[in-house]
Amino acid sequence: MDKESDVLSSLELVSIVLPLVLDKPQFWKWVIIGLHNALQGLMVLSLYTGAGFELWKEKDRNDWLARYYKGIPHRGRRHLDNFSNLYKMIQSDRKMARAGGRAFVPNEKQSKSVSQLNDWRNDMIHFGPKTWLIDLGIFPSISKDVLGIVQFLVSESGTIRWKNDSEELRAQRLVEELQEQIEIIHRIYQTG
Repeated sequence: MDKESDVLSSLELVSIVLPLVLDKPQFWKWVIIGLHNALQGLMVLSLYTGAGFELWKEKDRNDWLARYYKGIPHRGRRHLDNFSNLYKMIQSDRKMARAGGRAFVPNEKQSKSVSQLNDWRNDMIHFGPKTWLIDLGIFPSISKDVLGIVQFLVSESGTIRWKNDSEELRAQRLVEELQEQIEIIHRIYQTG
């Protein structure tokens, strides 16, 4: 599996699970996890310029470079920078131009939704035994905002180098379908 197929499978997962949330609200967990994974993967694909150093945590990057210049092999793990830092990077003209495209400029709600997406994803993956009391009305708004960012990265940023046209078209189609689905669910939640 590569990052492109991981992004596509995450978007497909969300498209399968999203319609189920109306009858089974517990499936929002998988929508949130899938959207988070898709967005993170797209940020990585958008920022990748060949070596991948720019995507590592600063400590890992500095350690690897110090060892490299001293001729010492580096066998340690290299960790991807955290989600919030990747989100800041896609807003950087310098970083996105180096990847061959343009930076993302969030609207007033999108950055808050990205932060909420990350918090909810972390809570949903790393929780102990507890009961959740959640206002489910926040999830359609978060999803709608995040899909706007996903759409930008897939179709407008000019930074992703898909392996072939069919992957790019598939990603664009999935994003369009998800945007239509979330719009319907958002309206249902507002009138429900």
